[in-house]
Amino acid sequence: MKLIIGLGNPGLKYRNTRHNIGFKVVKLLAKNHDIKINRNEFGSKTGSGLIAGCKVIIAMPQLFMNLSGGPVRSLVDYHKIKNEDMFVICDDVNLSAGLLRIKPQGSAGGHNGLKSIIASIATDSFSRLRIGVGREGLKGNITNYVLGKFTAQEQKILPDILSQAAKVCESWIEHKTEKTANKFNRKVC
Repeated sequence: MKLIIGLGNPGLKYRNTRHNIGFKVVKLLAKNHDIKINRNEFGSKTGSGLIAGCKVIIAMPQLFMNLSGGPVRSLVDYHKIKNEDMFVICDDVNLSAGLLRIKPQGSAGGHNGLKSIIASIATDSFSRLRIGVGREGLKGNITNYVLGKFTAQEQKILPDILSQAAKVCESWIEHKTEKTANKFNRKVC
């Protein structure tokens, strides 16, 4: 069984923000595979189904980003998910917009959602997909930037980024991290 976690903030206010790109990816992945994210489990919205013949749980923690670790830990413990079977999707302001970066493990890199997960499960040994949202329009506070809505120009490339990120998830399920990284670590648009 695999656990795919999209990070974001709950609520309509944050729906179309850069920080919620993880939610957008897992929603598209679920839609592409007729998986309904309609359960509430341990502080996350979840859905499960088969992708590439593998049972997959898709989760969206419903606490704010910097508290994502608690719900993730509960899901990992309850479903007995091994580190190598967990994949986290998040935004990254340190990568240019549209750049995808898949890694098998590593630090939080300043991302509060990853930091919370690492602290809660006491390891950084899980795969993750960082999706570049860039800093091109950054004026002032980084928090305001990631909680800001996508610009018109960003919205034009967003469907391609989301589509490619969903393909990354599918590849990871079938081929694991190294092969997926070799294929997808690049700029989408």
